[in-house]
Formats: sequence, structure tokens, C-alpha cells
Amino acid sequence: MKNISFAWTTDALLAGRKSCTCRNWERAYAERFKAGELIAAYDRSPRYKGTQIATLRLTHDATYGTLIDTLGSFDAAYEAEGFAYYDEQVAAGNEKARKAIERNLGVEEGETLRDWLRYTAGWGEWIVRFEVVEFTQ
Repeated sequence: MKNISFAWTTDALLAGRKSCTCRNWERAYAERFKAGELIAAYDRSPRYKGTQIATLRLTHDATYGTLIDTLGSFDAAYEAEGFAYYDEQVAAGNEKARKAIERNLGVEEGETLRDWLRYTAGWGEWIVRFEVVEFTQ
């Protein structure tokens, strides 16, 4: 079974608020991710002692493009990538979430992921869409 590490977006996945991920992969690797395939989701790479947190089923083949174009709208992209979840967490005072988006995407205090997504021309490269089959932790 292939695996995908979610690293800083693990919390959104575990909260049921993430149904896609954007990856900067080589074409030959990305094209191996096919609809219907089961994928092991990790909190960080197994090479670095990551733990499997879920089993996912791909709902589409990996798609090359921007998140907004692939999902059809800004709001769909914002929710599916888990960005709405993180903005809600930051608004509620979750310092861990604020630091994670600052460290990983350069989103500054006072800026939202909604703002960030608007300024990144749709964000993406290889879009992997999935549904959670089961949580394993």
C-alpha cells in the first residue's frame, strides 16, 4: 500500500475536514495514484517514525493543476484542503495551528489561509482527492 504523510495538516484530516492534498511530485510518481486505491495516511513520514493515522480511498486519479481549477471553486478548495478548519482554529485562539500555518506556508499573524489561497493563484500541482475509510488511532 502506498502512503502519504500529512505532517502539519494531520489535525484537519483527523477532524474530518480534509479531503484532498496538493503535492509537488514528479509526473511518473503522481500518475501511480489511481481512483479506488487504498492509501495509508501518516502523521509524518514513516522514515521518521511516523504513525499511520488513517486508511484513505482515492476518489480520483491524481490530477495535475491548481486546487481551485480542479475542485471547481475557491470555496470548495478552501474547505477540501483543510484551510477552513485551520482558520477556524486560529480564530479560536489555537496557537499551535497559527504557528503551523506560519511555519509551513509563511502565513503571517493576522492573515488567514483564505487570504493566502487568494494570493497564490489557486495553489497546487498534483491534487490527490480521497475519502477516509477508517481512522487507525
